[in-house]
Amino acid sequence: MTLCPLLALKACEFNFVLASKLRDCTPETFPKLLTLQEMRLKHPSWLVRRTLDFRSVCSGEYTVEYLAVSHRWESRSDPDPRVEQLLALVAHLKAQLGIKYVFYDYMSLAQGERTPQDKAEFQAMLPNINFIYLGARVLILMDLDYAGRFWTGFEAFLAMMMPTPDGLIGATTTKRRYIIECMHGTNENYGKALEAQWLHCTAQTALQELSADCIVVTNQSDKTTQLAKILPFNAQIMEAMASQERTDDIDGLLEEVGRSSSMPAPADDFGSVDDLMDEFGTHAIDGLSALLAAVNLSDSLDAAATWCKEQGLEAVTEIKEIKEEEAFVDALKLKPGKAKLLLKRISEIG
Repeated sequence: MTLCPLLALKACEFNFVLASKLRDCTPETFPKLLTLQEMRLKHPSWLVRRTLDFRSVCSGEYTVEYLAVSHRWESRSDPDPRVEQLLALVAHLKAQLGIKYVFYDYMSLAQGERTPQDKAEFQAMLPNINFIYLGARVLILMDLDYAGRFWTGFEAFLAMMMPTPDGLIGATTTKRRYIIECMHGTNENYGKALEAQWLHCTAQTALQELSADCIVVTNQSDKTTQLAKILPFNAQIMEAMASQERTDDIDGLLEEVGRSSSMPAPADDFGSVDDLMDEFGTHAIDGLSALLAAVNLSDSLDAAATWCKEQGLEAVTEIKEIKEEEAFVDALKLKPGKAKLLLKRISEIG
């Protein structure tokens, strides 16, 4: 599945297991983890589909009710042959009663032989797995081999991040969404080492570390797909969070103006609400900040936005639609190399 790096999906639907069902299960009623296909046959009432959207991920709306499990597959066909991961998950859910929905890949993504419908669902969900591990609580089931796997490293990195106008940064103490549970006698120091590795990473550092040949993955295409999305995803987070910050500033200003309504100022002192919103940048050009950040041209944002507004454009996709890519780039007065990079990025917009 090919995804345009600048235009990530704004929402994605995923399969979740109801936490209440797992809390109430016993070794007799649920002796081991089942694949999604088996869950649909044996426990269909345990499954629900929920849509996670990008802006809600960034604003933290899923950090109370949603849990993602980050774990290593202990064998190629069964992630939990000793049932210790299931026991750890159930114990965690009994201690965290606010959790309603659980994402565990074996039970949430179709495994093995897939029907055409299963394949379509899998191809839609897997590339957008970052929504879950950045947006939900994360239970990290740590063992000695966890740190050397691509998927677990990628999930741990996202679990320890928080979205900000400066992109992904390590979560502050009050914003941390993850818990590390050491498995199979693994010393707690390994969990501390995992935090030391990922908690203070930048997106660029994470890309470099996860790209290393020593980081193992079963399907190389998974690694290639996710690595290609790290920096554009980070740029999109910057844009979304900066936009939200500007909106909050405007809301605060309008509230202040409202409180001062008993002492009205001359009309031309304040202007209209639309004028205020324009001044603070709420009428931003959709996708522009991410486009420029992807080629390290964020300093050109004001000039780029001014040109787009002069042309009556509201999104970067419209630059391509009207075939004015070169005029747009010329307006920024870039050096030749940067101009070529920016033109290449625009050409990749789907």
